[in-house]
Formats: sequence, structure tokens, C-alpha cells
Amino acid sequence: MNSLDQFDIPQNVSDKNETFKAKCRHCSSVISGSYRITSNFVTHLKRKHREIHLDTVGRKFQDSPLSPKITGFIKQVGTKYNHSDPKQKESMNALVNFIAGDLLPLSTVDSQYFKCFVASLDPKFQVPSRRHLSSKVIHEKARLISNTVKSQQKRAENICLTIDLWSNRSMKGFLGITAHYILDWEMKSAMMACKRFKGKHTAENILHEYEDTISSFDINDKIFCVISDNASNMIKAFKCPIPGFSSPRKSSKDDECDDDDDESCDDNDSDHDSCHEREVVSSKASLVKNIESTFPQHKRCYAHSLQLVTKDGLNECGANFKKVIAKVSKIVARVRNSVHASEILEDEKRLQAANATRLNSQLTMIHSVMAVPEEKLCELGLAVQLSAYDRKILNELSSILEPFEKATIMLQTERTASATILDPRFKLHWSRSESVGHHISKLKDKVADVCCVTSDSDASSSPTKRVKSDYFFSFLPESTPTRKRNQSGVIHEVDSYLDEPHLDSKEDPLVYWRKNNTAHPSFAKLATKYLSIPATSAPVERLFSIAGKVFRPDKMRLTDKKFETLMILKYNGEM
Repeated sequence: MNSLDQFDIPQNVSDKNETFKAKCRHCSSVISGSYRITSNFVTHLKRKHREIHLDTVGRKFQDSPLSPKITGFIKQVGTKYNHSDPKQKESMNALVNFIAGDLLPLSTVDSQYFKCFVASLDPKFQVPSRRHLSSKVIHEKARLISNTVKSQQKRAENICLTIDLWSNRSMKGFLGITAHYILDWEMKSAMMACKRFKGKHTAENILHEYEDTISSFDINDKIFCVISDNASNMIKAFKCPIPGFSSPRKSSKDDECDDDDDESCDDNDSDHDSCHEREVVSSKASLVKNIESTFPQHKRCYAHSLQLVTKDGLNECGANFKKVIAKVSKIVARVRNSVHASEILEDEKRLQAANATRLNSQLTMIHSVMAVPEEKLCELGLAVQLSAYDRKILNELSSILEPFEKATIMLQTERTASATILDPRFKLHWSRSESVGHHISKLKDKVADVCCVTSDSDASSSPTKRVKSDYFFSFLPESTPTRKRNQSGVIHEVDSYLDEPHLDSKEDPLVYWRKNNTAHPSFAKLATKYLSIPATSAPVERLFSIAGKVFRPDKMRLTDKKFETLMILKYNGEM
């Protein structure tokens, strides 16, 4: 089929060079041309009947005896979508999710085989170039995702953060921050930052970068807790909100200055100086307390603390324990560096080496060696061998460390919260009998404080009489709203919650609070705040695990901005 088949040609035309006028079968237009010069006919079809023209060319292409190339096939597909077409936008969004979600190189879109694959699925989709994808498309998608995160956090009442520092293969430093909050009784987690951190890793620099990140999201007043590891720079960064206002030292003297006693407070008496110093210290302590009440609490990663306890315990072990662990380490090192040993253990699980930065890595190493049959280890012919006594020690050590391993694994899940009383699976099960009364008393105080806040907000909503408008402080109400504490209501709500049966350990506590937030309104308000606190800094560690995969050897030249954009797409892409 050719272009002339789409026109009605006069029957009296016999010479191929003769010019004639033919009528289009689709729009009745009359076009001039000849059998040899058909450009006018082709141009008409291109301009007025593009689909018919492409179909004509496609059929001609299929009838060709030559095998088509990939590029030739792509050129023969139908009309492409416009950039504003909903289908083009939908497919482009799916393409970005595909590349960012699987951490594929951006150059994937330039592959002729990839283009051929896409054309076979939807010939009309316009595959972006690598330059367009990396300079515009991914950044536009990242902005949309960031706006979604900001919108969510604007609705959240309280937000908890995890923060840590990390270095990639090129020893470039990065600061990672993740946010955790409960919204509509669902736990939400988002990446706040995974950006380049330049300079020394001092507490001041960490705090500066932290404040810059939080300000960009405008959530300063919603952050109530920050989780980090036990590094001294992290502890110092969040220890005191204002430099120079450290917690004052308590005076060792128990006596107080009596203002009525002229002899003890004489201007020339040194006791008066001590009295004045105590007053200054007291005022400073009060100021610091007020400042710290508005500054996020800093909590140390419980899993990291557990690891330090385990590490200290192993360091205190006897010489026999240390010698056996050293043997296991040498066996692993030898096997991992020997082709012959690897072939013998080919059917066994890979031996795991201990890692100082990975939790429970020593126990994992011991388990991997103990899982190998003894006869296979002997077949390796290593200079170091485990005796029966060594294996007995390792079995005993495993039984001691296994509870720590299970606790660490459980703590590293994001749904493990640190507020056990508000978790209907535990409540006060963990508390000793002699401490139950103390915990219930503190719980009632917390609930009473929530009731006070609610009472204040109700009181402030009612109109109050104001003083004359020409007074400087005329914006203040004439009287302060009264704080009301309904103690009987508080006691009833606490007792009602604690008397309920415990939730099954496999149940989700947030599902419970979604169903019971009206029955226990004060508790529900506390739950939205405290159940969002992760027990560990594992979320930010998982963030760095993703970052390590982004920085593959063939991606080490990624710019800092493009790296952070890809991290946003990967970590926050499903929000």
C-alpha cells in the first residue's frame, strides 16, 4: 500500500510523468501530482490524516524483506502523547518510580533496548532523555513528594526524629534525619534529610545543620524528642539549647540564708556572698528549666546502648572466652580468603565476619561457624581448629547472647515504642509490684495535664473583656483563664484503661487506639505523642543502607543535590 491508494486518480492518465489532479478519499481535497512525484500527496496525508499516513508507512515497513533494526522500529510507531496528556504524565510518574524504586542508573532511559521495550507496551509514550530526566523530571517529582510530607507534618501534633552521621565509600560525610508521627492512627515515617555534611563532626555543626533542616519544614514547635546513638558529639549537640546555659551545679551547703537574720546577711559577711550566689544559681536553674521545657528531649538509642552493654560484658570475659572468639574470627577470615575452602563449603551458608558497627555481629559470626558440620571444618585443613571444649564454650556463649539478639531485633522494628504504659499489650506488666503505685501516680499527673490543656483551650475560646485600646498591653485579656483539674474524671479514666484486658502481643496498638480514642480521650492524646517515639535510631540506619546502594561504584560521581533527590524519591516515594 502506498500514498496514492488514498486518492481517486483520473482513469485517463497513462504517462507516469503526466501531472494530474487527484481527490482525497478522506476529506475531498484535490491534490496535484504525478506517479513519479508523489510528495504533495504524502504531505497532505501527513498534515491532514497523520494516522492514515503512519499506518500506510507501517504496512510498507512490515512488507519489507529486510529485518528491521531497533531504531527503525521505534520510528514507525504511532503518534506520541503530548507532554500535558494525562497518560504521558501517568507513565512518566511510573517510570520515575521504577528507576528510583529499584535504584537503577538514570542512563537506563537512553538504552535502545529499553526504548524498544517501552514502545512495545505503549508506542505513544515519549521516553525522556537522560538529561531531561536528571535535570527536570526527578526534581519536579521530588518537590511534589516534599510538599506531601510537609502537608502531613502540618496536620501532625507531635513529631519525633532520629538523627545520625554517615560516610560513603569516598569518605564524604552525610547527615540523615527521619521523622516519625502518628496521623489518623497510622504510623508515618519520612526522610527529612540525607544531605552532605561538610566540616568537622562537632556538636555545634550538627546542631546548625539540624536547625536548618527543621526550619525548612517549619516544624520547630512540633518536635518533642530526638533519638540518636551514644556518640559524644550527638549527646552534646542536644544537651543544652543555648550555649553558656549548662545545668548549674547544686550547692553542697544545705543551709539557706535567712533574710530576717541581720548577722548572717551582713554586707561585709562572706555568708551573704554565698547567699547571693545561691540565689543566682537558683534563678539560672529556673531559666534553664524553662528553656529546656521548650527544647526537644534527647533520647539515646536503646539498641546501641544494649550493644555497648554486650560489648563491655564480652570484654570482661575470661581469657578462655576471648581465645575461642578469636579462633572463630580466624576461621572466618581464612575461609573468606581461600578459593579451596570456599569450594568445600559451597553448599553451606556463607560465614559471616564480625563488624564493629553492626549490632550482634559477633553472635552472627559464631552461629555461622557452628552451623557448619564439624567434619567439613576439619576437611579445610586450617591451622586453627575448634576442639570439643571450644564448641561447648561457644554453645554457652550463644545461649547467653541470644536474648540480647532477640531484644535488638525486636527493638529495631519501627512499631516498637518506648511508652509501654500507653501500649495496651503491656500497660504495667513490666513494672515491679512495689513500683506500680508510683507509675500510676505519674500517669494520673500526665492525664491531668492533658485535661488542663484542654480546659485552657476551651476557656480561651470564650470572649474575654479587654482593657482600653490605648494601653500598650491591650492585646492581653483582663483576666487569666482558670485551670481546672477534674480529679475524679482523671482517676476514672486511668482506672478504666488499666482494668481493661491486655491486648494480644501480635495486635497493633494503634488499631486499639483508633477504636477507643473516644472512650479514653486523654490517653489517646498521650498515645499520639509518645507511641510515635522509636525505641532505637534504626530508621536512620536503614536510610543509610539505602544511601549505600545508591552510591554504587558506577554512581560515585553523583552530585550532592541529585543524590538527595534520589533519596527523597526512594524513601518518601510511597507517601
